[in-house]
Amino acid sequence: MSLSSVHILLTYRCTDACKHCFLFSGPHQMATFTDGRLRTLLDQLRRMESVRWVYFEGGEPFLYYPMLVEAVAHATKIGLATAVVTNGYWITSERDVGLFLRPLVAAGLKRLQLSIDEVHRYRRLHHMRDQLVAQCSRHRLTLQFLGVDIPEPNEEPLEAREGRYVTSGDIMFRGRAAVQLTADQALWDWESFDECPHELLHDPMRVHVDPHGYVHICQGTVIGNVDAEPLDAVMSSYDPDAHPVVGPLLRGGPAALVTEYDLDHEEGYADACHLCYSARSLLRERFPDDMGPPSVYGMREPKHRNQGAKPEPKPEAKPDPDPEPAPDEETPPQEPDKKTKS
Repeated sequence: MSLSSVHILLTYRCTDACKHCFLFSGPHQMATFTDGRLRTLLDQLRRMESVRWVYFEGGEPFLYYPMLVEAVAHATKIGLATAVVTNGYWITSERDVGLFLRPLVAAGLKRLQLSIDEVHRYRRLHHMRDQLVAQCSRHRLTLQFLGVDIPEPNEEPLEAREGRYVTSGDIMFRGRAAVQLTADQALWDWESFDECPHELLHDPMRVHVDPHGYVHICQGTVIGNVDAEPLDAVMSSYDPDAHPVVGPLLRGGPAALVTEYDLDHEEGYADACHLCYSARSLLRERFPDDMGPPSVYGMREPKHRNQGAKPEPKPEAKPDPDPEPAPDEETPPQEPDKKTKS
């Protein structure tokens, strides 16, 4: 098994509803781990020799700060290296930075990843960059910046750029981005998307585990649930070729989802994620256990099991004197080869 890191989505709740969010996170999302379930999951990771790192993400994990600190401490105690991915909404002054970082460092935090670019809180955080770097250096805490670029309308997406931030490159049109950001993008022949360019589906190096217990090999593509069986059992029983989504993706990328299931489709899509997300949305009711939860597909979670999911509410149009999207946190890709579009 190559699994070396587990990314725990501490909550789907976030301070904002970014247009490019993979997970449809936002203030209206409430699904969150409990402390007990989180400890149980961490103890499961201790039994998995290949797992070295655990990332705490969201949504925005700092919204549940006491539980975050306890989770970092428990993970450190059982021998796991820890990282936190955040949009930095809590970075408002040098004093606040210290107040938030000191308990996490004392708990054993090794790495802080901060989303900072034009689609996150760039204008509000850029002036705090030097102070943040200094404090992380003082605490011997590794600080990494994450960033994405949204291509200009009707222009070819940019290639990944190295050096500006740790991760900087094309936005991936999945989740809310597939719904809200694709209308003016250049479109590519759907048949050209004949491989998955971002995830190591056959032998994953990472998985995401959400507050519902779902194990995501890619956001919205589920391979098991840790509330039903431990994560090591989920990974041991994972059969990529037999999975109703992963199997076609391995055989022929997102285009294979269309052909193997005879799905309705457009002639062009903004990228491979756009086609994959659109195809999975059509297959969600057919394979509900393999594509969840509903919130990742823009549906509100039902209050009761017999109640159908409802579409995500549209945001009210309100004037904003300082409009800036806060990030959904994105985890670094597994450095796949870039697909060449033609």
